[in-house]
Amino acid sequence: TINMKDRMKHHLSSMKSEKTYCSSEIVLKNNNYTVKIIEKNLSDDDALIKEKYYIQNTPKCINAMKYDFDQKKWDKEYGTGKPILVEIQGISEYKVLYDLENDIREQLRGVVDVIEKGHRPGQSQLMIVYKGQTKDLAEELVNKKLKPALVITGKAGRKITARAQ
Repeated sequence: TINMKDRMKHHLSSMKSEKTYCSSEIVLKNNNYTVKIIEKNLSDDDALIKEKYYIQNTPKCINAMKYDFDQKKWDKEYGTGKPILVEIQGISEYKVLYDLENDIREQLRGVVDVIEKGHRPGQSQLMIVYKGQTKDLAEELVNKKLKPALVITGKAGRKITARAQ
């Protein structure tokens, strides 16, 4: 996570929203938590590997987006939406990505949740839990007045690539 303060704001905002599910609500709603950085100065790839390790090896972990998850179990626990990875080129500032996440939650039909999977200047990843097919989500992303507007550059399986304008 680039900025822990912004990440916590995102979790708190998701918790208060009736449109999204944030598994951290279990902890956040009691306001009796602490946040501790376990490891610093990791590359993006190493950070994802470590995140996966800690999620899978922490007893009673509440993180809903476990790596290597079972799709049937996911659907049973979190609804009929399926996760679709959206890779976006051209977003340099984190705030622009954060605002885009909120626009997607509010404007797109079929969106169950939007989960930030990574951001560095020019390259961002969102996991959108969506009730529908990848092609339908791609159409929604193009047809809504999102800021920034997105141009779909590719689509395969449960992955969409896009460029911000």
